Amino acid sequence: MSPLFVSQDLADRWLGQNVIQMDGDEMTFPAAPSVRLRTVAAVYFVRLDEARVDPYDVVGSVRTRKELAAMGADHLGCSVLVGECAYTVVPGFLGRPTRETGVALDATLWGELLYAIERLEGAA
Repeated sequence: MSPLFVSQDLADRWLGQNVIQMDGDEMTFPAAPSVRLRTVAAVYFVRLDEARVDPYDVVGSVRTRKELAAMGADHLGCSVLVGECAYTVVPGFLGRPTRETGVALDATLWGELLYAIERLEGAA
């Protein structure tokens, strides 16, 4: 299963509603206790500002801090500068299942997790 991108705004909302718990870089879901995600800071590239061609081909992708550093990018808030190109980004986290759980995050488990999250959000 591909990693899951969670925006900082969504993570903050989920934390406030007790949908997730964070312990260091591990995100857990009380409604689905077998799901544990190892998180790293990342950004989602929304658009390239003031240009028509994306020379770095990153719009629509997620990059971690390590990947941004390798690109020579500067990240500040909702902006990333790469060379002379300015991008609008959404800051957040990239989550991958931890190896300790041994849980395969297939479509069924993701569906159950999302259903549990929606129920919790509706109750808040």
